[in-house]
Amino acid sequence: MVLVPLLACVHGVGQQVKGEDVLSGEWTPALRDGMRRAGACPEALPSAGEVGFAFYGDVFRPAGRTLAVGDAWLTAEDLDQYERDLLAAWWQGAAEADPAVIAPGAASLARVAGCSGGCAR
Repeated sequence: MVLVPLLACVHGVGQQVKGEDVLSGEWTPALRDGMRRAGACPEALPSAGEVGFAFYGDVFRPAGRTLAVGDAWLTAEDLDQYERDLLAAWWQGAAEADPAVIAPGAASLARVAGCSGGCAR
């Protein structure tokens, strides 16, 4: 029998060194406390087995590198072509959605580290 959690939690930035069990130990009690404060009855509080955690922090942590707070940022040399294309597409999408984001290739006095000219693609 496969158990499927009733609630799936997905971590954000800065959790790359915590696995599913650590996140569960931190988040599940906080979730239950919050629900209790919001007036949930005891029967509605999820058990640890009803809360699942999607962990993907290791995807962004190459072998031998922790990439924790304060570590050096990745550089263009750390990325393959697919990753560079994906970042360029995100940047373009962000510029289209938010006028505060300078579009790739736009004339600007802003500098992008490692770029000397047309770095958009």
